[in-house]
Amino acid sequence: MIVLGINGGLDPSLSYLKRTGYLGDIYPHDSAAAIIVDGALVAAIEEERFTRVKHTDRFPSTAIRECCDMAGVQIERIDHIGFTGLELVWDEVVKSSAVKRHRLDFRKDARSLIAEAFHRDLHVNLDPTRISFVEHHMAHACSAFYFSGFRSSLILTTDGSGDHLSETISVGTDASIIRLFQQSDMNSLGALYLLLTRALGFEQFGEYKVMGLASYGDPRRFAHEFASIYSLEEHGKYLIFWDRIPGLLRSCLYTSFSDSKVPENADFAASLQDVLERILLHQLSYYRSVTRMDNLCLAGGVALNCSVVAKIERSGIFQKVFVQPAAHDAGCAVGSAAQTYLAHAKEKSISFASRVYLGCEISTTQVDDIERTWGAVVTCERTIDPALAAAGLLADGNIIGWAQGRGEFGPRALGNRSILADPRLPHNRDRINKIIKRREIFRPFAPSVLDSFESIYLDVPEACCNTPYMTSAVAVRKEFQADLAAAIHVDGTARVHRVDAASNRLFHRLITCFYERVGVAAVLNTSFNVAGEPIINSVHEAVQTLVISSLDALVIGDTVVRRSPDWKTHLLNMSIYVRPEAVVSKTHFPGGSLDSIKYTIARDLYPGISIDISEPMYLRLSEDKGKSNRVMGEMRDAKPTSSDVSLSEIVMLLELNLIFVKNAKWTSADAR
Repeated sequence: MIVLGINGGLDPSLSYLKRTGYLGDIYPHDSAAAIIVDGALVAAIEEERFTRVKHTDRFPSTAIRECCDMAGVQIERIDHIGFTGLELVWDEVVKSSAVKRHRLDFRKDARSLIAEAFHRDLHVNLDPTRISFVEHHMAHACSAFYFSGFRSSLILTTDGSGDHLSETISVGTDASIIRLFQQSDMNSLGALYLLLTRALGFEQFGEYKVMGLASYGDPRRFAHEFASIYSLEEHGKYLIFWDRIPGLLRSCLYTSFSDSKVPENADFAASLQDVLERILLHQLSYYRSVTRMDNLCLAGGVALNCSVVAKIERSGIFQKVFVQPAAHDAGCAVGSAAQTYLAHAKEKSISFASRVYLGCEISTTQVDDIERTWGAVVTCERTIDPALAAAGLLADGNIIGWAQGRGEFGPRALGNRSILADPRLPHNRDRINKIIKRREIFRPFAPSVLDSFESIYLDVPEACCNTPYMTSAVAVRKEFQADLAAAIHVDGTARVHRVDAASNRLFHRLITCFYERVGVAAVLNTSFNVAGEPIINSVHEAVQTLVISSLDALVIGDTVVRRSPDWKTHLLNMSIYVRPEAVVSKTHFPGGSLDSIKYTIARDLYPGISIDISEPMYLRLSEDKGKSNRVMGEMRDAKPTSSDVSLSEIVMLLELNLIFVKNAKWTSADAR
């Protein structure tokens, strides 16, 4: 039996975010697909890896196609489809005014629109009766429990909103999940955390930044003020007093975050984190006493808060705690596939070779194409031992990109799509944050540690099952903090990644070689992307990140890639073309002088951006016909004129994800 799981929207456009910057309560995000074949989870991937738009809610047609390719099955052979969300709620969405603006036909229902999406994007005539709708929080619960390895467990799902709920507590036993409690999204912990995240000046999906900032603060400073916005009730319940939030903000919060205000805003973040932890521990203590369950499974966006996970693990309430590595909404694709499979299969069990290495694979053919694609901008050197070569680069002080095998499913880089550095050097943290990742200085990184050294370096609670997945913060022993200086947080904890040879042989060998060279059995690990970009998914994206960032080298497959000594000259000579979602325009203003002409390139996706470009850049991006010229959704080769385009302008547009560059030997088919 072949079952496909889907999370996402019905819109074929890139994202609802492109119009609003905010998704609202009923819109999905983190579109993804997953596939189960004869009871085994064999592939799962997020649509953002292809659209290059983080958290996209578009219908995940590319992810579906890639999952089927990785599973070696034709889309037509899929027996059942599990689609995340209640059918009744989706039908409400279809009829809502927001969806009408998506140009969907409000006279139709969700089931028929899903079938239309398969026909439109995948050229498959899907029988709508093969679709099963899986309630949002049930999908989260299934994604955690059925992949935990537990025979029985308490299950907590908690996020902002899904199918008008923000939280559920259930009991899982063998192949059944029974719900004990559910919370309306009118009393949502996830929504509270997001609201105050935005009040701090961070964007939607910036909650993880607040979690990182909280470690710099003292929750006692605003304890009284925060105590006024909630109450702990009997039977594990709680109430949030939304009408008191404006007063909290007036009395506590400075206008927005900047480096100079870290102490003040950090105390606010620490108080918010403390409220989240107190409420969840209150709930879990009660339901542990009622159900007597020794194990706990967690899923939903709030479960990605590794600080609260650590607090639960250290509380002693449970013997074992497991967090679904893809706890965000993309993980619902896995949960929907699991629930749908178990509803139709005779054998009520699901297996998996990996919980995380489920994405697209870096192929030898792609690596072979690097020089053809990038020409003399980079140099390539084959190696018979990429792990040894990478370890040598790290030991010599280099910061490298590392891309091998199948990509990770979920938000964590676990050794296949990673940026790596020597963890002993404190300046590596600042260099990666400021120059390579271009993000806030207080953001921490993670150490990837050999499994045989985990208990030596780290004080891991007995309840913790999560160090292989980087979903819990654990204390680093003081005598080893200098060895991991660049990879530990200000509070002495680390979001550790335990690496064993069985799950990732090549990455385990890299760290082993690094240990043999320098005597430290860990490397600094962070996701292979720059700010605002999803994790890289292709060889081209990996090389482009090398070229525009301050990475010293890239080890991809069996090849070490570096910028060539005269890479700047060669980059200037490469062809340039506009990304599909970008628009190039020339506008004439009254007056007729040259000063009245404005050239711009813009992206209508969230976060939207429109910037002025030079006339030479405009000429290289589009034909100049003496009038406004908008190039949307096309990949147009550069005009071979205007050599005055500057390197800094090309790099800036690459960083902003507005253009691609390509070697003259490229064909349009390579632009995928």
